[in-house]
Amino acid sequence: MTLLAYGAKKVSALETALGGKPPKKAADQALAALKQQMREQFDRRNAQLAKMRPLMERSQAPLLELVKADKAAAASLAKRRSLTLARGKEKLQVKHERLKIDPRMVSGSGFWLKTPPYNLPFTWTAGDAKASSDINAGVYGLSMTGNGSSAEASAGLGVWFWSTEDNPQQRIAALFDYAYSWLDSSDWYTAHNDGSTNIWVRGIEENAWVLQQGGLFPSWSDGTGWQEDHGSNGDGSEADGRETLEGFFPARAHSLYLAFIFSKGSCDDSNGGWFGFSFAQQKQSMSVPFVMFGSL
Repeated sequence: MTLLAYGAKKVSALETALGGKPPKKAADQALAALKQQMREQFDRRNAQLAKMRPLMERSQAPLLELVKADKAAAASLAKRRSLTLARGKEKLQVKHERLKIDPRMVSGSGFWLKTPPYNLPFTWTAGDAKASSDINAGVYGLSMTGNGSSAEASAGLGVWFWSTEDNPQQRIAALFDYAYSWLDSSDWYTAHNDGSTNIWVRGIEENAWVLQQGGLFPSWSDGTGWQEDHGSNGDGSEADGRETLEGFFPARAHSLYLAFIFSKGSCDDSNGGWFGFSFAQQKQSMSVPFVMFGSL
């Protein structure tokens, strides 16, 4: 095996020489397709919530009338709500350290190593949510609160890949640093909290997704009801660490692919109206020191 290119400028020049400059139209179409799927998922989820929430509220109304009449119970509920909202204001402490790694391409193995700056930022939000993506630093983040309804966000990084050969099992892997916290809490009303890490790859010649790998760590799917409290680490405290993400997709020779390393999250809760409440919130801060295609 021979090292054909080393360093950001030389690797970029080699890619351009092999496959030309990635077309902006193709990048725009891939981003639009990704955002459309996020929107469709959010709309389906909202439609289901809108159908079920009125039925749940009517069924629990008699019980809430009894609880409301107890002054001690009402005082405890107010105190609990104050403490829950205070926990939701805690800031995420991010400890990602930038690794000093240079991109490279090795012949004989089809191995490409990509490092920041990456090629495309990706963000999408709905409801009370925020998302950011920094391709130069190789980091992205998202945060949201149900805020009496539902919210959803996605954020990530896009990386171009030029396939030099036919490979039915083209490998993509990424080093992934994460920090996150999530919390859902209920007093008679339900709350839900979901998060996942994903690798999706769009084939430009195929004009289709050739990989939609979801459920990579960190991922969670949780809900609360009655008087439950759930969260990251069991209590809503911060979790952080490092993982290796991996997926495989069919690649054509002399073809261009756009890979997205991204995270998404969703929350829903209820202000409770006249009595009771629920709360759901999450924060994610992620870093991708490098992305590799192939194996040495």
